[in-house]
Amino acid sequence: MTTIRKSHILKLDVSGKFAINVVDNLIIVHHQTTKTSMIFDIMLPGISDGTVMHHTSVAPAKPIKPYSLKVPGTTLSNETYQSCQLYSPNWVVFQPNIIIDAKLGCLWYIELKLESLVKLITDKVLLVEFLMQRTNTKYILIHVLQNFMMQLPISLMDMPIIFDKLNSVYRNYLEDEIQNQMGTPLQNTMKTKAW
Repeated sequence: MTTIRKSHILKLDVSGKFAINVVDNLIIVHHQTTKTSMIFDIMLPGISDGTVMHHTSVAPAKPIKPYSLKVPGTTLSNETYQSCQLYSPNWVVFQPNIIIDAKLGCLWYIELKLESLVKLITDKVLLVEFLMQRTNTKYILIHVLQNFMMQLPISLMDMPIIFDKLNSVYRNYLEDEIQNQMGTPLQNTMKTKAW
């Protein structure tokens, strides 16, 4: 029999109605009252109280990008745009990344814009850890590392930690490749994916 136990707590610091989506292994919490969304990555280090890991948002809470609907006019050339109410009480959220506005009859998929999100994460080590766990971020990560190198000597203190993390992930990837080619069983059950 499987038991459920609480292992992670997301620190929201607000109360009211929430909805949750999951995108690229990130938990996105939408808060209706403040009309903002918070992004949590439970694979990043948090603060442990001995039994449960507490997590804060990886970036400041921000609203979803506004969306406008094309509304037909009396003629085809007379179309207008009507902005949609974000965080509407009419929203119904489905997993993993779907939001439906029942009143408008619209369905949206939540997607991450990592290029914009990168600018909001100020901790360089945290940013690299965050990007290494996302899909299709190789070029974004390389661009971020190039920017860090251009900021030398300011970023010099963080670079050894960053490259240790990159080397660790790459080493695990190479070990997996060697084991796959040789047909030997995996020795390390906890593997980090290589980007």
